[in-house]
Amino acid sequence: MFVVKTIRVLFSPRGEIEFRLSFSRDMMYNTIDSTIKNTMNNFVTANDLKTKGVSAIEPFAKKGLETVITVRGVDTYVVLTTQAFNHLRECELTAALIESERDMKKGKYHKGSVEEHLKRITNG
Repeated sequence: MFVVKTIRVLFSPRGEIEFRLSFSRDMMYNTIDSTIKNTMNNFVTANDLKTKGVSAIEPFAKKGLETVITVRGVDTYVVLTTQAFNHLRECELTAALIESERDMKKGKYHKGSVEEHLKRITNG
């Protein structure tokens, strides 16, 4: 639960409205604490997964949370919902696109054929 300490409404000369919220320090710590607790309890042992199957991770998946699978006490695998996986993949692709655009602006690219590119990257 979020408890807002104060709300200030500001009007800019252009007629825009800006809301500024301030929260109490306790509320911030409680939010951080609950976030940590929610993510730290998503562990399933490999043995539980073996005996219970998908039902062992289903409660976490329904909440959209990742599940950490431990093998002999070691965090070994992470199971994500397809929605979470697709979001992470989209973030990776967006980051790669941004990096490519930066490289192009800086002139850090090569022009040439596929054969020339393969020769360059394989040192052939």
